[in-house]
Amino acid sequence: MEGTPSAVGVTDNTIVCSGHALVVQNTNTGPDTSCTQTHESSHIADWQGRYGNDLCKDVGDGFLPTGGPGYDAFLKRSECKAYRAGKTCRTALLRNAADADKPAIQAGIDRDNTQITANCA
Repeated sequence: MEGTPSAVGVTDNTIVCSGHALVVQNTNTGPDTSCTQTHESSHIADWQGRYGNDLCKDVGDGFLPTGGPGYDAFLKRSECKAYRAGKTCRTALLRNAADADKPAIQAGIDRDNTQITANCA
């Protein structure tokens, strides 16, 4: 299945084609950056499953294939899975986090919960 290359914002946490490979673009500099990495990494297998392992072959740097039949349902499933992975990571991280880091991690968990409700129904 082919997608339409869509530009990705340079400050977005997402996956993106770079050097003809699909990579994570993680701009999170907070205490839960590893959990953002976990979330975004979960999308890679989904995109490869939908668009093929060579999905970035003819796609420029800074773009990501999107669209096609059933894309909205695909995206919702992928986000459900990714937010659950991020929440699991943040919940574990919160247990041993420094007090100063706990509010930021909890804010990430709260966001994860909102997105799980929206995408996993």
